[in-house]
Amino acid sequence: MNSNDSAPASDESAALLAELDKWKSLSHAANAELETLRQGHTARVEESAEQVRAEARKAMLAEIGPRLVEAEIKAQAAQAEIEITDLRFMDFNQFLTPEGTVNVELVGELIKSRNPKPLYSQDLGLGRQGGPIQSFSFQPRSLDARYR
Repeated sequence: MNSNDSAPASDESAALLAELDKWKSLSHAANAELETLRQGHTARVEESAEQVRAEARKAMLAEIGPRLVEAEIKAQAAQAEIEITDLRFMDFNQFLTPEGTVNVELVGELIKSRNPKPLYSQDLGLGRQGGPIQSFSFQPRSLDARYR
């Protein structure tokens, strides 16, 4: 009876060990699949966040881009001493790069194409300007003590 009882018990424990190994391998496979899904989800979230950042930057530059172009035109005109009177009808979007930044070279070409009329009169000459200098105006002093 001992030998008969031990055979079914060892068969039963071997079956249980096989079942345990099966579930362990399934658990490891499920954990690996879960980690793969987590990494894929994280990558998709990061990609979506980057797309949102790019769209927000593009929208912000589309809104303030024309103002930046106008400021650049005024700055370059002031530096070149050219008077720019009216910019209301100018399309500032033509001076923006595809990324939305100001194309400084194109603005420079616009400034160079304008008639360079200086803001200040250039026919002043090089002579002395202003009133008389006091050290050169000589008035003799009277020798009379009453007038000193």
